[in-house]
Amino acid sequence: PNSYSILEPPICRSAAANPSHRRVMSEHIWIYHERQEAQLCGQHALNNLVQACSFSPHSLAEIAHQLDEMELNFMAQNSEGGTSSKDYLAPVAEGSGNGDPSGD
Repeated sequence: PNSYSILEPPICRSAAANPSHRRVMSEHIWIYHERQEAQLCGQHALNNLVQACSFSPHSLAEIAHQLDEMELNFMAQNSEGGTSSKDYLAPVAEGSGNGDPSGD
């Protein structure tokens, strides 16, 4: 499902005004593109952005878990009432807002 597409090489902006200034940056430019699978649009968007298969559902779930822990630690230290405050207890009861078990 992952693919590379070839595009025409880019031309300097001044080439439109003066063809003698036409400069090509390279022979070919390859663009990495992942097609959408399941409901993993965030994963595919990130991989397309970095132009490589860098993020998997597992790695993004791990990042979400780390964000959850950081958020709860911050709330525990900065909320009035600490770990007994309703601002802290609500996200603990609701679960993660940064990801779900399916990796979405």
